[in-house]
Amino acid sequence: MAKQSFAGIAREQMVRLPQGKACCMNYELGALFKTAGSLTFRGGGKVQCAYRTESVALARRIMLLLKNRLQMIPSVYFVNHPRLGGQKSCVLQLNEEDSRRFLMALHMMEESEGELRFKRMLPRRALTRICCRRAFLRGAFLGSGYVSNPDKSYHLEIIAPDEAFAKMLVNLMQKSGLNAKIVDRKGSFVVYLKESQAIADFLTLIGAHDAVMRMEDIRITKSVRNNVNRVTNCDSANLEKQLNASERQTANIAALVTRIGFDRLPEKLKEVAVLRLREPEASLKQLGEMLNPPLGKSGVSHRLRQIEELLNKKEESP
Repeated sequence: MAKQSFAGIAREQMVRLPQGKACCMNYELGALFKTAGSLTFRGGGKVQCAYRTESVALARRIMLLLKNRLQMIPSVYFVNHPRLGGQKSCVLQLNEEDSRRFLMALHMMEESEGELRFKRMLPRRALTRICCRRAFLRGAFLGSGYVSNPDKSYHLEIIAPDEAFAKMLVNLMQKSGLNAKIVDRKGSFVVYLKESQAIADFLTLIGAHDAVMRMEDIRITKSVRNNVNRVTNCDSANLEKQLNASERQTANIAALVTRIGFDRLPEKLKEVAVLRLREPEASLKQLGEMLNPPLGKSGVSHRLRQIEELLNKKEESP
């Protein structure tokens, strides 16, 4: 069985959430219609609304929202997509009468003296009521949203059908403290979040708590892994630096002994020189602990510098 994606975990929890109050159901249906719906105009002023989704679970939620809020039962059929490997889409279609009632219930259309007039997508109060804001953003994400696996990258996006809707989503997110941005991607307006904390806050806002917990686990694991790698790299760098210094010190001692012999070295320098040649991988601190009496790291370093200075003088003399 294929492992469920992180986006799938988020969606699975959201489609099973309680449908909420009547106003919230309206806004979720509205956002879903804007991102996963279609409006067809027919002759004689007739209209027909439909939802299309590849998720059977989401189709079930849309059907329940329509039934419980508007007492509508859409017809359901499936469409195959040969170019996408035979992938199926579920279509929920309302009849002409229900389509008109649906549009008026969502404040997208009004009828006056037998004439239809289309209005803005949703009234402004959606921007101030937190319950409706959550429902609206949840519907938008379920309709055309995506969130990447946080183990690889931090990215959440919602594809908007037009610039006005994208700006509305950004406005809603900003009212919840989320710094969302818009990018024009090949003619489509994409609202996105890049920061891990902002993505976690958004998923919490729309009710994907299981996904947030999983995200936090991944963030902690990545933090621990990064710290371990940082320490390992630091230790490797320090070890390489230490070995390079040891090689230089050993070469200095060998060159100086070749010139003047061990016996002509001062006793303190001879003691350190012997230890360095015998323990090439030891740190300065370890060398100091081997001396009798023990010597600190700076003291050992000073004696090794004296050996180098003595060698330089010998090389400069005729």
